Amino acid sequence: MVAFAGVAVATDDRHGSGLLPAAGAGLRFKMIPSRNINVGIDGAIGKDDWGIYFRIGEAFSR
Repeated sequence: MVAFAGVAVATDDRHGSGLLPAAGAGLRFKMIPSRNINVGIDGAIGKDDWGIYFRIGEAFSR
């Protein structure tokens, strides 16, 4: 299992700035143990937006 959260600040000279919070959670499954390859699905929600993401591999791995 994974969980994540974050906050960003967006700036636009015409509209000022605003906080953009986001959070989510997901599941990982080790599909090929000998190659250390994971498959996962994540759900995330942010300000006025949401998404479901499928991945093969990891963003931060060696």
